[in-house]
Parts: sequence; C-alpha cells; structure tokens
Amino acid sequence: MKREVLIKVKGIQSMEGRDEAEEPVELVIPGIYEKEEEVRRLVYEERMDELSEMPTTNVVEFTEQSLTVHKTGLVNVDMVFEPGKMNIAYYETPYGILDMGISTMGLNVRCADDLFEIRADYSLSMNGEFVADCMIEIIAEPRNASERDTLFAVRE
Repeated sequence: MKREVLIKVKGIQSMEGRDEAEEPVELVIPGIYEKEEEVRRLVYEERMDELSEMPTTNVVEFTEQSLTVHKTGLVNVDMVFEPGKMNIAYYETPYGILDMGISTMGLNVRCADDLFEIRADYSLSMNGEFVADCMIEIIAEPRNASERDTLFAVRE
C-alpha cells in the first residue's frame, strides 16, 4: 500500500549545562507512506540548508518496537532507535564522518486509521562524548488540507 501524506517532524535537544531546551526544529513536508507486512515506512526529501542544491532523502521505517531513520544525499546516516539499547551510527557530512551514539530511553508508536505518531526520547553522543538529551516526534497525516488542519490543531 502507498499513500500521499503530510509529515511533521519536530526535534528538541536539551544540552548539558543549559537550564532550558533548545528551540524545537520543525519541518512540515509532503511525503509518501508505505506499508509492507509489519514494517511501515515514510519517505520524504528535505534540504539541509537554504544553500544546498542537493536534497537529502529520508526513509523512516518503524514498527511498534523500533524506529530507523535512513538519510542519503548531502548527509548519509542510518540511525536506529530501540528502547534500552545504544546504537552507533556514522554520520557522513561533506566535512567528514562523525561517530554518533544513540541511547534510546523511550519509543512510542501509535497508528490509527490514516494517522501515525512516532516519538523517540534518546541520549546523543558524538565521538564518545555526551552531546544532548533529545526527542524526535514524527506525525504523518492524510494530505487532504481540511483534515490535516484539524488533526494538527488538536496537538498544538
């Protein structure tokens, strides 16, 4: 099954030594939802910055127990989020490769009809050093504007 959706991605990082969390980074973008057996997948493209000519393709695969984010393009990485586990990812940028550790504290996946909500709470380290406690939330909804406005408004 394949369907057009609107995807809202929200990320927050809480850096050590700061009293408050950073401002959330939010992205709302059209994408595709696919389902094959037990694996569900969201696919969308984003520009990493305003000057970037090359888009980065994001493939978000999720089940009730895990979340995997594959990025290819300007940056390349496979990030795996599994509660209670520490996974290593190699974040490849135009400036070099970073060793990224992802320790997932919590993962919540909710699927109902045409609405998908994913939230992962995790600790992020780079090259073995703690960077931040983070949260990523991904919501996918039908691409129908009237339905979308109603569903997004309920959560905000």
